[in-house]
Amino acid sequence: MAFLPKLQNVGGDLNVTGIKNQEFPALESIGGNFILVQSGMPSLPPCIRHIGGDVILSDQEPQSLMESAKLAKRKGILKGNILVLITNFA
Repeated sequence: MAFLPKLQNVGGDLNVTGIKNQEFPALESIGGNFILVQSGMPSLPPCIRHIGGDVILSDQEPQSLMESAKLAKRKGILKGNILVLITNFA
């Protein structure tokens, strides 16, 4: 588990692919993409105010994360798109 309680701003991309149980309680801004593939995060960080790129996640993420990303897009927090990688071809 990675807990970064004081991280507030990331100038470029933030990639947490495959790293479970991430927590970013103070994160407010990501300048680029937020890559959450196989992270299992239940939602976007609670203080997030700006994502300059895309939110990239897999089809195996919790539905609550997808809903959180959609809400961020509607509120104008997410400037890019929501991209979902299909990982289950069965």
